[in-house]
Amino acid sequence: MRYKNKNRHQFYLITYRVKDLYESRITKTARGLRIITQSMPHSRSVSVVVGIGVGSRHEPNKYAGISHFLEHMLFKGTENRPNHKFISEPIESTGGSLNASTGYDSTFIWCRVPREFITQSLDLIFDMINNSVFRKADIVKERQVIIEELRSLMDDPESLADTKLDELMWDGTPLGRDIAGNQYSVSMITKENLKKHLKHNYVPSNTVVSISGNLDHEQTINHITQLSENMSSSMPYDYLDLSIDQTEPQISIVNCDTEQSHVSIGYPGVSLMNPDRYSLDLLNVILCEGMSSRLFTEVREKRGLAYDISGSTTHMRDVGSFTISAGIDKTKIISSLSLIINNLEECHKNINSIEVKNAKKLLMGRYNLGMDDPHFVSQWNLNTLLNNDNIYSSKHLDANIKSIGVEQIRETASRYLKREKLNMVVIGPHDEEMNILSNL
Repeated sequence: MRYKNKNRHQFYLITYRVKDLYESRITKTARGLRIITQSMPHSRSVSVVVGIGVGSRHEPNKYAGISHFLEHMLFKGTENRPNHKFISEPIESTGGSLNASTGYDSTFIWCRVPREFITQSLDLIFDMINNSVFRKADIVKERQVIIEELRSLMDDPESLADTKLDELMWDGTPLGRDIAGNQYSVSMITKENLKKHLKHNYVPSNTVVSISGNLDHEQTINHITQLSENMSSSMPYDYLDLSIDQTEPQISIVNCDTEQSHVSIGYPGVSLMNPDRYSLDLLNVILCEGMSSRLFTEVREKRGLAYDISGSTTHMRDVGSFTISAGIDKTKIISSLSLIINNLEECHKNINSIEVKNAKKLLMGRYNLGMDDPHFVSQWNLNTLLNNDNIYSSKHLDANIKSIGVEQIRETASRYLKREKLNMVVIGPHDEEMNILSNL
C-alpha cells in the first residue's frame, strides 16, 4: 500500500529519549498508540513485537479462550493475503520467524527479520490486525486444533500440574482457567464474537509496538503511525483487580500412572509495582535458578531425587506468584517434598550475604547478556511499557537490585513463603487421599 505525504503525521507525535538506554525512544501518537524503538547498530536484524493489552483475564466464562482463539485466527489470511502461506512465507523466506502468544493480560505478535525487511514485517503484522477475514471454514478447523491443544494437556503431566496449580491458587477467578479456555467455551465462539473482541481490544490506546535492532527511528515511527490509522477506536475491555488472602495450605493430588511424580508448588506473590518484587526475584534465584541454586543442589546433586527443579516469579498489575516445578522420584515423594518445603520455609533465617551477592550478579548478568539480543530487548521494553507509561531502564533495575540486603530477603521469605500460603499439586501414582501435610 502506498502513502501520500509520508511526513504529515510527525507533528502529532510526542517523542522522548530514554537517556540511559542506547538510542532508545518512546513515542505516543495522537491516537494513543505507544511505540518504543531502540537502535542497535551492530545488529544485522530487527525484532518487532506488537503487544495488545488483552488476555484471558478480560474474558467472560462463556467465551473463555477467545483471546487465544483470535490470536490463532490472525494467521489464517487477510483481504490482501488470502491464506496462511501468504502470512508466514514472506517472513520465513528471509530466514526470519513469525509467531504469537496469549497470556493472562496480554497478547503478543512478533517477528525477527534481517534489517532490510523491517517495513515488510510491519506491513504484515498490521495487515493481520486490521484486515483478517475470519472465514467460517477456517474458524471450524482452528476450533478443532485448539480443542486438540487442550486435550494434549492431559498427556503432559508437567503442564497439567502447572494448570492445576493455577486452578488451586486462583480458584473462581479468570486466572484459575486455562488461557486457551475449555472445550465447551471454545465451541461457543463465533465469527461475530471474534470480530467484536478484536474491534474492542486491538485499538491504539491498548497497543504497544516495540522494535529493536538496526533501524531508523523517524522512518520506523512514521510508518507505524500510518499503519495504525486503520485500527479500531473502540474502548478496550478491562478486568477487576484481585486480592488474594489465603489463610491455610491447599494440596491437590491427581492419581495418574506416570514414571515420575510431577509437582508444582506455588505461593501468592506480588504485583508489578510492589517494591517487594525485587527481593522476591532474588529469592527465586537463590532457591531455584540454575545449577548452583539451593534446591537444585539439595534435591538433585546431593540426593539424586530429580533430574531438574526450577522456579519462577510472575508479576501482574494486581497480583503475582512464586512457583516451583519438579519431576521427582515417585517412590520418594514424601521425603522429597519435605526437603523442598523445609528449604523454602527456612529461608527467613538462613539466607547469607554470599548467596545474595551471587544472585544479584546472576540476575543483572542475564539482563546484560540479553541486551545484546534484539528480541530480548524488544520483549523487555514492551513488557514494561505495556503496564506503565515508562520503561524500566538498566539503571533503574540495577539500582533496585543493589538496594536489596540480606535482611530484606529474609523478611520477604518470612512474609510470602509461609505454610498457610502453600499451594501444591502432585500428579503421579499416589492415593488421592494421601496426607502430605502431616509428613512435611
